Amino acid sequence: MNSFTIRAARPHADETTALLDWSVGHLDELERWAIRRQVPVPGPILAGIRRRYAEDGGRAPESVPPVWDREPDSVPAGQVPEAALLAALERDLLLYAASLAEGRIDDLTVTTVPGVPAAFYAPQSRRLFLPDWLAEAVSGRLFAPTALFPEPPSATVSWLFFQSLVLTPPSLPSGPAAHVLGIRESD
Repeated sequence: MNSFTIRAARPHADETTALLDWSVGHLDELERWAIRRQVPVPGPILAGIRRRYAEDGGRAPESVPPVWDREPDSVPAGQVPEAALLAALERDLLLYAASLAEGRIDDLTVTTVPGVPAAFYAPQSRRLFLPDWLAEAVSGRLFAPTALFPEPPSATVSWLFFQSLVLTPPSLPSGPAAHVLGIRESD
């Protein structure tokens, strides 16, 4: 049987800046990501990235260090505010364990980062960076309970991983993790 493990980590102080720098160089992909997933990126975050994009002439800063490749500052998954979300993500990704195993992914470290515009995946370190505003907004239900459906079905949160933007060098295009890594989203 395949297995899959989720770990939690605190963000390092410079990771928010590095993720925002990366976003400036990939603004088009970032905007397509939000539109296709109907995810309302908070206006101040997107405005800040667009302002820096205009100031930098559409280029990522030359010195975007790959800070996401270093060892994460791990914490027990049950001790983070988004513990329920991480448990749901682990449960949902376990359903795709065979596909993930083909991509040599059997664990994932999730870091909730304040002020970033999208979900990002760093394949070298198997880290998923979730924006704090998105982690708080993800619902575990498809719709609210009604008289007809007092217990509505659960929604999957696996898209947070499969549709996260892969952190790539400035010279390479990015895209959703499932596409860039060649992982099937169904088993």
